[in-house]
Amino acid sequence: MKNITKWILFISSYIPLFIILIFTNIDFNKTLNSINLILSGNFKIILKNITFVDLYLWLLITICIVCLILVKCLIIQSRGFEYNKKIINIEPSNSSVLEYFVTYLLTFSSSSFSFKEIVVFWFILYIIGHLYIKNNNFYINPTLYLMFRYNIYIVETNNEKKCFVLSRLNEYEFNSYINKDINLTILSEGFNGNIYLYK
Repeated sequence: MKNITKWILFISSYIPLFIILIFTNIDFNKTLNSINLILSGNFKIILKNITFVDLYLWLLITICIVCLILVKCLIIQSRGFEYNKKIINIEPSNSSVLEYFVTYLLTFSSSSFSFKEIVVFWFILYIIGHLYIKNNNFYINPTLYLMFRYNIYIVETNNEKKCFVLSRLNEYEFNSYINKDINLTILSEGFNGNIYLYK
């Protein structure tokens, strides 16, 4: 279960890329016609005219929707695991998201939808995923910031060298908690108390 949670967070970090790929490759007229055919029950026509690119686009759309739902469920579930910490130092880390976005998302956004390039794309993503999980880089997630409005902070507490806190508070508001005890909510039991949510 721990690994599943980690992979959900990793895949969700690429939702902005998936959205870019969808909008740069989708045929809106064809999509609208397909929706109309679905509503009218003409599934045979859809199956007859469907292409590999169409299937892949719908797969990406499904991945985006499912990942957003699962991440939201993780956030809701996390409310049950609270820990009292004294904040010693706070360092904003949103710049890590920007570096991640430029390095990976913009690089892959030009990918075409040929079968060969799709296989290579997912193979590279699989390798990056292992590195992402091995190094516990779960705080580097543009989706958490863009779609759930969580800022990312590297926090030093009285009983841990370093942990990561996701909070909707801005830097000025969060800095007011230095040298104060606050209740941090662990994002998932699978992260050994390294990633927390606050407000």
